[in-house]
Amino acid sequence: MQKNNLILFIISIICTISFGQDIRLVATASEKGVELKWFYKDLISPEGVNIYEQKSGGDWSKINQKPIKKGDYYPSTQELTQDKDLKKHLDLVNSNKKLESFGLLLATMKAIKSSVYAKHLGMYYFVSSPVSAIENKYKVALIKNGQEVQFSEVTVNLSDSKKSKVQEITYEQRFKKVNFKWNPSAEDFFAFNVYRSTSKDSLGTLITKDPIILSKVKNEKGVEDYPKWFFEDRLVKEKNSYYYRFVGIDFFYREQEISEPILIRIKDETAPLAPKLISKTEQKEGFTINWELDVIDEDVKSIALFLSGRNDTLLKKVEGIKIDKTSKLYDIKLPKFGTYLVKIATEDEEGNFGLSNEFVLDYLDKIPPLKPSNVRIEKDSNKLKIVWDKNQEDDLLGYKIYRGINGVKNSMALQNATPFSTNEYVDLLPKNAKNSFTYSVMALDSVLNESELSELVSEKLIDVVPPKAPFIKSIEITEKGAQLIWVKNTEQDLFKYEVFRKNVSDSSKTFEKVNLTLIDKTNDAFLDRTFQQGKVYEYIVYAYDSMENKSHPSNVYKALKPLKPKDLVFTCTIKQAKYLKAYNSVKLAWDIKPYFDEVKYIVFRKDENGVFVPMNSVGTNNRFTDVKIEKGKRYTYEIRCYYGEGKIIKSEQVELEIKENKRK
Repeated sequence: MQKNNLILFIISIICTISFGQDIRLVATASEKGVELKWFYKDLISPEGVNIYEQKSGGDWSKINQKPIKKGDYYPSTQELTQDKDLKKHLDLVNSNKKLESFGLLLATMKAIKSSVYAKHLGMYYFVSSPVSAIENKYKVALIKNGQEVQFSEVTVNLSDSKKSKVQEITYEQRFKKVNFKWNPSAEDFFAFNVYRSTSKDSLGTLITKDPIILSKVKNEKGVEDYPKWFFEDRLVKEKNSYYYRFVGIDFFYREQEISEPILIRIKDETAPLAPKLISKTEQKEGFTINWELDVIDEDVKSIALFLSGRNDTLLKKVEGIKIDKTSKLYDIKLPKFGTYLVKIATEDEEGNFGLSNEFVLDYLDKIPPLKPSNVRIEKDSNKLKIVWDKNQEDDLLGYKIYRGINGVKNSMALQNATPFSTNEYVDLLPKNAKNSFTYSVMALDSVLNESELSELVSEKLIDVVPPKAPFIKSIEITEKGAQLIWVKNTEQDLFKYEVFRKNVSDSSKTFEKVNLTLIDKTNDAFLDRTFQQGKVYEYIVYAYDSMENKSHPSNVYKALKPLKPKDLVFTCTIKQAKYLKAYNSVKLAWDIKPYFDEVKYIVFRKDENGVFVPMNSVGTNNRFTDVKIEKGKRYTYEIRCYYGEGKIIKSEQVELEIKENKRK
């Protein structure tokens, strides 16, 4: 659905379904009298309505001589001349076509904007009341089958001339924009306008291109609520102050009372030009850094230093220092050996920082320990004990153990996250592990200088345990093909992966290997370039270790790239329409073929001799339960599917009779 159509659809929800009833009455009063409008869910009531008045707590009395219906009034030549597009809207409702979808939306909006048009549609009435009247009530009665079946009331205080005002306005100013929210006041307002001015005494400019019509939407939890912010103003300049005023528009399309001005100053959030670190020179007690900045902004008050802690990555501003703007050298004293990160920044009057590039300062003891010697392996049942001679360095911190397979140095993996101080390590292994395990030892000093790895020592075992089955996380369909992504295996001796594929539409097909080249253990993805549009495939992945032990297959993941809508002929079929007696509801389910995930649906229903009306808002769910059921009635259902740019297909019509319970 295009953006404009979506806006109109929201308007439809506001004007009809959101009232929670078939008909709703609204009113506005002036010295001349009271204007009434009513909104029916189908806009036009074929049999019309009656209007009742109750003056100051008295009895109700009907004030129209005959039912008010469409066509009782036709605009004059002067009214047609004054409203240039009134004629085309009259043609819209006076044609023989039933108002649906876009036409219904256009007519509803015009009825709100034009009382003349509403009067022609039989949804407007003027009551001439004396100014002295204190409080009157009015009631509209909807006529069906010659009977008044539904009512809506409204109270009018003729002595109170105050207009409604937008209340509870809140805002947030950040990121060079202002967001606003206010009390929606659905009973008072149809829409809202926003004005902006640079002067407290001026209304300023209307900054809403179209009036803002609010609608509830489903949040992340599936609950319908208003959005976090109703209006966003991006056309503002930093360091400037603006006055904002808000006004509600009633259902007669008239602005109500202007709110009080709200003064907002737009913060300066633009960082000044950042310096650039050029070079660093290690000194006895730290480093000298060299930086440059050709032009320093006028509002820059200082040059700040950001430095991390020892062997840390968190940069913090160093307080109490002063870096000369003219000299491009600064000496940083570091109290302890370690690795530091450094940046400098220009800081303006409002606390914005222009951060430079980052330098790493390795202020370290760079002499590593000797590599461990005389490394050997002692075997005992299902464990291997690695032993070596102790290092003699005074600042020795401990040792790291690396393990690999088949004597390959590049396959070595660290076994202990924290260095340990003893000169032995016990590796517990399954009794059936038969790999050839290779070990090497590394020494570390107190500033984490690492020795060379010791000589390799190995024991050959037989490996019969396969890797765990991989798990496919997702498949992304792109123009290049199908991109499989899986969770990496964690086995130390993992060697490769293989991807297999099956064409689901061909029942004779089996899983066949897809990758023609090696997918080594470092990968967690594979691009299937032979993936064909319009076909459904299933994928599985196997993992292999260095001994060619094969894992169980991964989970099966199905992938489909449907043909483009322009190449498809869609059908929508109702596959279930069932009355659930226990719940007094109708359960519907439908399919669209071929499947297309951009299709959206609306369920329509009509009573006997009635017209189809929407039962839900537009959505992607192909299930719906109708709980607004009356026994003894016959309903007809139809599903309308929307896709592409305004394209629509309809399902077949299904009729259900809701029978009355038989008395015993």
